[in-house]
Amino acid sequence: MAALRPRALGALMPLLFFVAMAAAVQRERSSEASWVENTAHKLEGMFPASRSWPAFSLNWRMVLGSVVAFLGAMFANAAGVGGGGLFVPLFRLLIGFDVKTSAALSKSMIMGGAVASALYNLPSKHPVLDKPLIDYDLALLIQPMLLLGISIGVMCNVMFPDWILTVLLVAVLTAMAFKTFNKGACTWSTESEQKAHCCDTGEEDFGSNSRTEPSSSLEQGLLAKSEQCAPEGLSSSIKWANICLLCTVWTVYLILQLLKSGAATCGRLYWILNVLQAPVSIGATAIGVWRIYRRGDFGKEKPAAGPTCEQLFLYPLYAVLAGVVGGLLGIGGGMILAPLFLELGIIPQVTSATTTFIVVFSSSMSVVEFYLLGRLPVRFAAYFTTLCGIAALVGLHATKLFIRRYGRTSFIIFILAAIIGSSAIILGIIGGFADIRRYIAGEYMGFHSLCED
Repeated sequence: MAALRPRALGALMPLLFFVAMAAAVQRERSSEASWVENTAHKLEGMFPASRSWPAFSLNWRMVLGSVVAFLGAMFANAAGVGGGGLFVPLFRLLIGFDVKTSAALSKSMIMGGAVASALYNLPSKHPVLDKPLIDYDLALLIQPMLLLGISIGVMCNVMFPDWILTVLLVAVLTAMAFKTFNKGACTWSTESEQKAHCCDTGEEDFGSNSRTEPSSSLEQGLLAKSEQCAPEGLSSSIKWANICLLCTVWTVYLILQLLKSGAATCGRLYWILNVLQAPVSIGATAIGVWRIYRRGDFGKEKPAAGPTCEQLFLYPLYAVLAGVVGGLLGIGGGMILAPLFLELGIIPQVTSATTTFIVVFSSSMSVVEFYLLGRLPVRFAAYFTTLCGIAALVGLHATKLFIRRYGRTSFIIFILAAIIGSSAIILGIIGGFADIRRYIAGEYMGFHSLCED
């Protein structure tokens, strides 16, 4: 029980912070020249609500923003997450975009990094098994149901008050950061024990490339040689049938989302389009399950070869839940899926590669929607998308060299925990300030109806 107290206190900190700030605002509200009024004016300048597109020019904001974006994209893609929790504050606070444009530009950067990461990982082989580094079967089980969950979560997001979403966001990200960090610490400890065992027995360290038959499953994961390609060529490392099916789901969802954006909220067409998403996702997932079942590379007798029968049904359910949480709280798919994959026992290299592959579809769909709606500054998007793609390649190559040199995949897990924790702090501060500004302005702070204008 004592071990649970720090986690419980960490989860309650966002709520206590908001209550304390709200109480302070209430005490000062009666004074005309109070600190509250000054703060309100400052917050209005920090978080512009109306559309704000600064000119595309070379200045200190662009230079500093480029450096921050490059570093953020480099570490985020190495960990297998998009990095939206870092990019949105970058565009809002540093460059001066409004919240909706910041979200659009953030999605374009995430897409650039994810596409570069996916192309980088396409020819790579699994560290242990004779299969690609990207788990296409897992992506097929996860992606369609993830899109369905996100759609449900977005509808719930409309109804929840912003202050509850802020508290839930910080609590969930904080819990995920602690959980991921503990996972990294356990992996680091096990790696250290394996290294000590190798030193005692005179065996070579994990970073060596000469050992081709590792003696344990952990050591197999540590001996990641992502630069090795399939002997038959690039085409043998890609499951084109899975990719075509995912692209089909992506196209259908994009069409449904565009049609829904022009339909009256809660009208007959609106609900028809929402309901149609379910058979699309369930049908695509069923096809994926059937293909894996027909191939027969699953079962308890060889769990490493593929998903078990139980996992074939549990993974899509996990995807729906992850999508609901992501859509409700506005979190990108990678920040939810990467910790989930690690908890399911997937090694860090495959987790990173598969997560970024899945993020390609979700982020690119958002970018196309933002562009068609006229919410995407093309010059800024092209520049930062290219920058993010280059940063992703640098981060992936540096991570590969680090693992080959030191034999520690826990490095990826620690980066993931740091990004999630940083996002919790940054988004918590920004969301808290925005909620306080609404409270000062006397705005409604309760639940909303899905069908209200």
